[in-house]
Amino acid sequence: MPVTRDFRDRFAAAIKRSVEPIAKDIELYEAGVEIVPGLTTIAAPGHTPGMATFLLHSGSDQLLLTADLAYHPVVNIDHPWRPGPDRDKDTALASRRRIFDMAATDRLLVLGFHYPFPGLGRMLKTDMGYAWVPAGWQF
Repeated sequence: MPVTRDFRDRFAAAIKRSVEPIAKDIELYEAGVEIVPGLTTIAAPGHTPGMATFLLHSGSDQLLLTADLAYHPVVNIDHPWRPGPDRDKDTALASRRRIFDMAATDRLLVLGFHYPFPGLGRMLKTDMGYAWVPAGWQF
């Protein structure tokens, strides 16, 4: 479903208004660096121009935080579609493939911000691309 230019403009204006009260306190960072001990940014442009994902690490434990890299396992993993919300669809798809490949190769635990509860799982490399394997949930 296409996202109209009017919707994008109104959405951008709403975000700008929400950030203005704290703008002086915002610190920008470069993607690809450790911004605080244990939290490294990974460039993931496409959904938005400067988007990043995050790798949380402590010792040998690692967790990939996807942010808006992928917002549904079917749309973004099982099928390499180019959904409407991505500003630059080809770049977003390339970012997904690069980061999903890293997650699958390194067997990273992944937290999909917009995924069904509990949102934790792993990426599995398949002949068609990737598959989302949800983590089991224990109390």
